[in-house]
Amino acid sequence: MNTPLWQPSDAARLKRLRAQTNIDAGQFARMATISTTQLHQLEDVGDSSFYSPTIKYQVGKKLLNLFGEQTTAECKLAPSSANKNTDLAPNNTDAIQLNDAIQARTSLAKIAETSNRELNPPAYRSIACSVRLCWKEHVVFSRLIALFFMLVIGNYFFKAPLLKMNKKYFSTNNKVLIESPITTFSEAIPASTPTSVGAVQIASSSADQQHPTPSCLWREMPIILKSPLPSKSGDYVYLVAANDVFACVMDKNKQTTMHSLKAGQSQTINGKAPFRIYSEKILDLKIYFQGYRIMIPSQETVDVMLTETPVTP
Repeated sequence: MNTPLWQPSDAARLKRLRAQTNIDAGQFARMATISTTQLHQLEDVGDSSFYSPTIKYQVGKKLLNLFGEQTTAECKLAPSSANKNTDLAPNNTDAIQLNDAIQARTSLAKIAETSNRELNPPAYRSIACSVRLCWKEHVVFSRLIALFFMLVIGNYFFKAPLLKMNKKYFSTNNKVLIESPITTFSEAIPASTPTSVGAVQIASSSADQQHPTPSCLWREMPIILKSPLPSKSGDYVYLVAANDVFACVMDKNKQTTMHSLKAGQSQTINGKAPFRIYSEKILDLKIYFQGYRIMIPSQETVDVMLTETPVTP
């Protein structure tokens, strides 16, 4: 049995050299002007793609010579050095051309990769570039968008705390007992002649008696107030009218007095605490209790209850 000219060692060597160039089989076959099937048979086994085993050997020998290598048969023949130089001269030229082609392809691949990154950047870079361009080119629109998002975020985080604070300190529901701290200041109560407390008494001028007396529309649950730092006993209430005002005062024993006061007039009402004071214009009244002025917490307030705080010795 004749030994084939193209040895398995030649096939393995060609495959190894081709792999070292980092060129896939298809590209290498096109550069060598052979088919991919012929290249696979040269790197493995089989010769069905070649007209004869001799032609397969000649093609494989040419490819090995391009890499500066010789086939096993050539090594056995041991040709003279002159013949080697004569045979290898054109092969060296072909090897140089192959290397130049490989380097050109590698350079073109790098250029193509760089251009592709520039023309088709990642999605996050495209978005960042678009946002930056929009921010610079559309100044008013971009600022409005930023303000909108700030308002949305602020409403989300601060709406609930503000509503809670509003319900706690500014509630106008008179069915709920509210006992909030009252800002008071030390203001001496002017001396005044106490008035007697009857079942119902009306303190008014003679001119006011010609008009019907308003009624006292007590609320179901008044707003409860007290003096935080009392200095006097809680057995009377002192009223001073800033403007013309009508007020009703009721003590613990349900004894009610009605007072129609002109601007600047004052009135002392004796009784037992707690005192309830009703007036549609209660903000026009200066109310003094236990040595301090009681401040009204809200404009909607019309009915308050003054509870007594023990005087600290």
